[in-house]
Amino acid sequence: ARNLEETSAQLLANAIFELAAVKQLLLEGDDLASVIEGLNALQQELERGLSDLRLLIADLEPNTVLGNFGLVAGLRRYLEKFEKNTGIETQLHIQTLIERLPATVEVAIFRVIQETLQNVRRHAAASRVQVSIAEADGRLQFSVLDDGVGISPALTDAAQRRLGLVSIKEIASLLNGTLQIKSEKNKGTHVILTVPYPKL
Repeated sequence: ARNLEETSAQLLANAIFELAAVKQLLLEGDDLASVIEGLNALQQELERGLSDLRLLIADLEPNTVLGNFGLVAGLRRYLEKFEKNTGIETQLHIQTLIERLPATVEVAIFRVIQETLQNVRRHAAASRVQVSIAEADGRLQFSVLDDGVGISPALTDAAQRRLGLVSIKEIASLLNGTLQIKSEKNKGTHVILTVPYPKL
């Protein structure tokens, strides 16, 4: 959510700059084509800001759903909003009978999936993304698979922080779990979080 807040603030700042530039063009009596170009740029900035604001609201809403109905319901609701706001087709596959997990575990897992989906939105240029939950050998596996451009396996620390990979790896560690990132250029990215089945 913090990344979205920062992005929205930057987009609004850009929009204010574009508006000031258009105002200056009008004061200088510049040609109509330049004014229209400036207005088009302003419109694009505002449209991006609106999209990010909608996603920020969608990010906050599942907290209530998580508390009342659990992880699966929260993910289902979030994916519906994600698809509507981004145009990226989403699928949710559940291969476990699990209903509820400890609240702190549900929130942590949700944040990993949420951050991964935000990376898909911002960087993957994907058309489809699949979220899966499975259970085997006393462990739970949560995965996010997209059909985007992929990411480099040799990312710098700064690039990993920018993509939120450091934070989701830390969450996986706190859950005594593992995080795998499989990716090939132009063949998408597969993020897999595996955690021990928590004691209820």
